[in-house]
Amino acid sequence: MVKREFGLFPFRLFRVNPPFLERSLPDNHYDPWRKRDAWRRHEFFSARNRMRHMVPGLGLATVAFVAYLAYDYWDNTSGPKAEENKKWDVWMKERDARLHGHGQH
Repeated sequence: MVKREFGLFPFRLFRVNPPFLERSLPDNHYDPWRKRDAWRRHEFFSARNRMRHMVPGLGLATVAFVAYLAYDYWDNTSGPKAEENKKWDVWMKERDARLHGHGQH
């Protein structure tokens, strides 16, 4: 069974040689358009292949972005910027205490 791109479309009625017509044709019937129509069934033109080639760098870009996020997370938590971030956290808490503490608004 061939997997259809559009499940609800009545392909049986709109094919070049629908099944009900093939039963009525003689055994020695020759279809002159068969060679010209064969490219449509080639795997290169399948729906899966077209979707895969629609965005040709998405896989690599996704991997690069995830690597960037992992490096950024490491750099900010336990890498070289971790100590600086801790100092900024302390400074921000002191600043908030100065600005919003002691009943001043």
